[in-house]
Amino acid sequence: MAVCQRTVRQWTVLLLASLATAALVVSAGGPATAAAGPGCDLVPAPSPPADSLLGGVAALSRTNAWAVGLSRSADGEVISALTEHWNGTAWRVISSPKPGQSSVLSAVAIVSAGSAWAVGAYAGDALAGDKTLIEHWNGRSWTRVPSPHPGGTSSLSAVVAVSARNAWAVGSYETQIGGNDKAFTLHWNGKLWRRVPVPVTGTSVLSS
Repeated sequence: MAVCQRTVRQWTVLLLASLATAALVVSAGGPATAAAGPGCDLVPAPSPPADSLLGGVAALSRTNAWAVGLSRSADGEVISALTEHWNGTAWRVISSPKPGQSSVLSAVAIVSAGSAWAVGAYAGDALAGDKTLIEHWNGRSWTRVPSPHPGGTSSLSAVVAVSARNAWAVGSYETQIGGNDKAFTLHWNGKLWRRVPVPVTGTSVLSS
């Protein structure tokens, strides 16, 4: 699966566009109506409280999968990170941190039943640039984990976890609004996330 790198503002535009044009499948709390592809069964997913968009998914087994994305408040004013879990029977919304005025999760990776990572971005206010967002599932709840913020605006688009002490996240940043995107990588060593330098020339973005 390819995951596009998007900032909170871009996700907001994407959500509004999908609602207006129906170009994307947006869960609406009821049975899905879009046609499924060959060998694919559509499964209803909850959409709290108004509209939602899921952009990343990972599965550990038939009874353990996570999907992440965003949801929009009933008044349309707030965009918040969304996490949903599959238990083998149904999808259920699981509460997760929602920092800033808006937040989104772009990708998720599962280490075990008691460990998963989700990455994305959040915006502190309308004028501030997006900042990296990393959350961890410990088997009971999602918690926010501190992560490097390399530029004026930065966000994470993909994550992969090899073990409890080895995970990678990638994304891009720009030092000023309208500037060139620069790719960056973060590594989890079991204790903290730290930035690992990668070669970049011109405009560059890393995604899965």
